[in-house]
Amino acid sequence: EDNDANVDQGGFQNISIVAQDGTDNTADIVQSGNNNLSSVNQFDSNNFADVDQTGSDGDSFIEQRGSDNQAFLTDVGLDNESDILQDGTLNIADVDQAGFDNISLVDQLGNDNSATVDQSFGTNVSDVFQTGNGNIANVTQVGGGS
Repeated sequence: EDNDANVDQGGFQNISIVAQDGTDNTADIVQSGNNNLSSVNQFDSNNFADVDQTGSDGDSFIEQRGSDNQAFLTDVGLDNESDILQDGTLNIADVDQAGFDNISLVDQLGNDNSATVDQSFGTNVSDVFQTGNGNIANVTQVGGGS
């Protein structure tokens, strides 16, 4: 079957890179801010990545290996970074970043893992590392950086 990559860009100097090697992978990227970078690499089958960057100067990196993984990123802030690595089956990562200078790292190595990260205001750092099966992580950070 076919892979599907949809990129919708507004704003200025946004960069989106999508590489798909496998079947039935889908990447949806919306960039409406300025100077954002989005990179999605999908291998194997039935993986889904959704990136929505409406802020500015954000960096997003998603790599999916295995099958039936889902990654969601929403960045409405400034200078935020999100890295999601999924290697396995049926993993879900959902990252929401608002504010500025937030960093979120999610590594899921295994199956049926779930990670939710919600960062607001500024200067938050989250590192979620899941290995094995059936792990659940929920991170909420309300920073107040200067």
